[in-house]
Amino acid sequence: MKYLAHTFFSILLAAAWFGSGAFAQAVAPEDQQLARAVVEFSSNACYGLATGATVLPGDQSPDALNQTIHTVEKMGLSFGVDDKMLKQLGTPGLAIVSRSTMGSKTLDHGNVVVTFGGPLPGCRVILLTETPVNVADAVSASLASAGWKSVPAIQTQRAKVERRSFVKRDIRGDPYLMNLMAIGEPNSKIRLITTTIRIPASVTLPSGL
Repeated sequence: MKYLAHTFFSILLAAAWFGSGAFAQAVAPEDQQLARAVVEFSSNACYGLATGATVLPGDQSPDALNQTIHTVEKMGLSFGVDDKMLKQLGTPGLAIVSRSTMGSKTLDHGNVVVTFGGPLPGCRVILLTETPVNVADAVSASLASAGWKSVPAIQTQRAKVERRSFVKRDIRGDPYLMNLMAIGEPNSKIRLITTTIRIPASVTLPSGL
């Protein structure tokens, strides 16, 4: 369980800058699109990278950039982010995506940034909106429908950051962890972050996971 908690450490450092408060639980109908996008890219694009179903070109490949762009576009994303998304990310968000590969998608009520590589582990999905949204419950329910099992032992809420964790096994039985972090600070444009990684074989999971 120490490993599961540790995977949040770097991102929680950034999230701690957002302040303190509590979450509202209602999910507006128009936010369902945002929740679906987060689940799609977390449970498909990021999970595919974690399992190896999606393979990125090596740094030494002579056509690495074009191959990476093609891979990102196959995920249903545009390669890179625009100026508005960079502004929405702010200083904490830019620290999370620093030196990583980024793809993005513009939605009716917000933006999604998918980032992988760089100094932080795993593949991350970042939900950006101009106004606060409450999609954590909708995302969690959809993840459960997609086969992700909740890990209540490391579900916490501290200040305005709510943390939830989920585990899923691939067809070989190898386990993968998805961390979900919902941010309730109204002055932040970052509303939710998921991180998907492979759990090392040396980690013993609780029964049932």
